[in-house]
Amino acid sequence: MADDKTYILPVAIGTPIYVLESCYCHETYANQHCKMLSGKIHGNTTVIAVIRLPDKHKGSYRTRCIKIYKRPFDPVKHLSKWGKSAFATEDEAVEMAKSKK
Repeated sequence: MADDKTYILPVAIGTPIYVLESCYCHETYANQHCKMLSGKIHGNTTVIAVIRLPDKHKGSYRTRCIKIYKRPFDPVKHLSKWGKSAFATEDEAVEMAKSKK
């Protein structure tokens, strides 16, 4: 019989967690689209907040945004990102997003 391994998950499967995702967009698009997404529900995902960060390397015409999504925990997708871009609480996610400024 193969070695059985038991993994301890940080939260139960399907529990809502908060995930950070970056996007880059033109200044005009960022003003119109990114702000519109805040608070919108897309399938099983909700955009909680959009934090705009100026991209100093690309000039003033590009904007970098960090979106905080509320998603159900899927160990295949989120376990490797746990503590880096996937968090159990919204406060942890906001704190990490603000530290990227």
